[in-house]
Amino acid sequence: MIGRNKREAGQKTPSGRLIIGSKGIGKLAGFGIASTIEVTSWKDGLQSTVTIDRTKIQDLHGLSDYELKIATAKTAHTNGTKIRLFGLNSELTLPQQEAVRRHLFRVLPRKAKFSVSLNGVECSAEDVPGTRHPISAKIPGVGVVNGFYIVASARQPNPGLAVRVRGRMVKEGSLYGLDTRTHGFFTAEKIVGEVNAEFFDPEKGSKKTGSLINTTRDGFLEDSPVVHAFDEWAQNFLKAIIQGVDESENTRRTNALLERPGIRDRLEKMPEHVRGTAHECPVISQTTSSGCNLVTPRN
Repeated sequence: MIGRNKREAGQKTPSGRLIIGSKGIGKLAGFGIASTIEVTSWKDGLQSTVTIDRTKIQDLHGLSDYELKIATAKTAHTNGTKIRLFGLNSELTLPQQEAVRRHLFRVLPRKAKFSVSLNGVECSAEDVPGTRHPISAKIPGVGVVNGFYIVASARQPNPGLAVRVRGRMVKEGSLYGLDTRTHGFFTAEKIVGEVNAEFFDPEKGSKKTGSLINTTRDGFLEDSPVVHAFDEWAQNFLKAIIQGVDESENTRRTNALLERPGIRDRLEKMPEHVRGTAHECPVISQTTSSGCNLVTPRN
C-alpha cells in the first residue's frame, strides 16, 4: 500500500530483517525519470505483474482511488523481481550503465543469495587496490560501529567513510569536515571505507529514540546529539588513520634513503650527535655539517 508505514507495527521480513523503508513512497521513485513503471515478481511458482502509468494517477484526489490491476500466472521462474522503466525523461542526462551498476552495488544491502542486475548485467563493486583494515569501535553513549577502511594505492574520487544502516547505504563517503590540506591532503584522499551504525535507526520498543535518518534517506538529522557524537568520532578516527599512514610513509622513505650507499657513507663520517639528529628526520633530502634539511613530499 502506497503511503503506509509498515514499520509502525514493527513489521519484519520473513527472514527477520527490519523493514528498511518507512514512508511507503519509494514504490513511486521511478517516476522521477520515467512515465511508466512495470513490476514483475516471481514467488514460489507464481508470477505477478503490475503496471503503473503516471498520467493516470496525476489527476486523482487520492491514490486510494486508483485500482492497481495485478496480472498473475503460474511460472517456473526462480524467485525474484524485475522492474522496467518506460518513457524516460528526454531532458535528463543519464549516467553510463557501468556507473549505475557500481552505485547500486554500493548503496543496496549485501546479503547471501541476493544480487541486482541492470539490463541483464549483474552489479558489482569497483575494486580498490590497497590495504584493507577492519573497524570495530564503541562510541560512548551512542553505540557500536563495525566495518572496514582501505588505504588505497592512489587518490580516490570519493574518499572517506560511508555509513550503512540495516545494510543500506544512507551516507556516502565523507571526510567529516577534515581540513585535508592540514591533516594530510593526499593521504586523506586515499582512504575509503564504510561502517554499519544500527543506532541511527533503532528497532521499535528499544530504549533509543526514533530513526535519525532524514526523509530523503541520504543523510542524518544534523541537529541530533547522536549524529554530532558520531561525526566527531569519525573525524578523529580518520585523523588517526591519516597520521598513522603519514608516519609509516615517512619511515619507509627514510629507510629507503638510508639504504643508499652514498648517504650512509656520509652519515658515518658525521659527528655522533649530528648523525643521531639525521636518523630522526622523517625524510632526509640533504645532509650538512650542521644537521639536515627536510622534505616531506606527498604522493
